[in-house]
Amino acid sequence: EGEVVGCGGVCLYDEMPSPDNPNGRCAYLMNIYVLPSRRKKGTGRQIVSWLVEQAKKRDVQKIYLEASKPAIPLYESMGFEPMVDFFHLP
Repeated sequence: EGEVVGCGGVCLYDEMPSPDNPNGRCAYLMNIYVLPSRRKKGTGRQIVSWLVEQAKKRDVQKIYLEASKPAIPLYESMGFEPMVDFFHLP
C-alpha cells in the first residue's frame, strides 16, 4: 500500500572461477531488514526472493549472506545452507 516495511541489498562481484563457481560471478545479500510489525508475514521472504532473482538474471552462480539468529530459519527454508571453514582476521 505504498508503505516501506523492509529493505535489502545485493553486492555483485567477480571472483576467480572455481569448480563450485565456474563463471566467478557472486552475489552477497546484505542489510535485509523488516519492520518488527511486519515480521513473520512473508515480507522478508519476498525481499530475499527478489534479490536472488536479480542475481540470477545476471548469471550469478554463487549467492550467500550472513544471518542473524532469528533469520536463520527463513534462510534455511529458502535453500540457503550454513558455510563452514571460514576465518576472519580482525
